[in-house]
Amino acid sequence: LYSLGEFLPGLMHSYPKLKFDLIHDHSRKILAQIVEREIDFGLVINPVKQNELVIKKLFTDDVTFYSRAENISEQAKKILICDSELLQVDSIFKKSKEFLKGKRLVTTKSLEVVKSLTENGLGIGILPGRVAGARLRIFDKNLPVFKDELALVYRGDIIKSPAVKIIRDAIVDGLNDNK
Repeated sequence: LYSLGEFLPGLMHSYPKLKFDLIHDHSRKILAQIVEREIDFGLVINPVKQNELVIKKLFTDDVTFYSRAENISEQAKKILICDSELLQVDSIFKKSKEFLKGKRLVTTKSLEVVKSLTENGLGIGILPGRVAGARLRIFDKNLPVFKDELALVYRGDIIKSPAVKIIRDAIVDGLNDNK
């Protein structure tokens, strides 16, 4: 959600006949679909290197605990909101055992739901910084941070097409760290 708007509007306006079918899933599933030739490109978090794949790093992000920018209630400090299926969350949990004691857990598969519930004061959300945005703040800078890397992933053999090169370049130019 936080990356498509950086390149897709310009690409679609410049190329009116271009068609996109957007697929949203966990990165490991997107990566498998690229390998199996079910999809052409993927924006993948922390991709696993494979010989047939091209992986172009776009930017890094920090996944950690976020809360409302305003005062957070004592009750909200006892509730954690996250996607418990994410490897990042699992890693953070392993490093935060003391902090997690006595906390209640609300899980969802949607980072947008985590963000919304956190913004509305339900509790502390575990989010990437780019998803958290300006309305949330890091809850405690002493708590663990997981370093994410977003990459554009595709099979090396598809890049022969001029259209594929245009799409790849638009994504890389729209999302790289040096913007």
